[in-house]
Amino acid sequence: MLSSVVGFDLGFSSCYIAIARGGGVEIIDNEYSKRDNPTYVAYGQCNDGRKMALSAKTQTSSNIKSTVMKFKPLIGRKFDDPWIQDDMRGMFNDIKKNEDGTIGFHIQYEENTIVMTPEHCTTSLFNYLKGVAEQKLGFSVNDCVISVPLYYTDYQRRAMIFAAKAAGLNILDL
Repeated sequence: MLSSVVGFDLGFSSCYIAIARGGGVEIIDNEYSKRDNPTYVAYGQCNDGRKMALSAKTQTSSNIKSTVMKFKPLIGRKFDDPWIQDDMRGMFNDIKKNEDGTIGFHIQYEENTIVMTPEHCTTSLFNYLKGVAEQKLGFSVNDCVISVPLYYTDYQRRAMIFAAKAAGLNILDL
């Protein structure tokens, strides 16, 4: 069984998938032949299902309340964090404080209200990126390297590791 180490760069607005090939690094394109994958996760209405990346971004205007974006800086942070309180003003989602003090996006999904954390959204995005890589490469992707900003706290780094492990990824380096 073939396997390879894949690099994931989860950016604020776009994500990239990279693999070492032929002495260099190649950015893998998605099903739309684009190399950048918007950092969006959307939950549909009336059995529309979950959409990721570009397909989630395209439904933003028609389903803004159930489309989560700008969640990367929120991972591993508490709701009462002053930076979070200031940053929430620019978000369209119904954001509330969960019982454990974390951030919760209240989303309408298949006629129900569900609560998604930034970690859940990141796990969903990792699952999508892993699937894109596996389809493009033609074999299973397990090992990965993930880029995170230098300013990430230890708790944010651990939250990113948790999200990647929940997506079935083995993190070799963060």
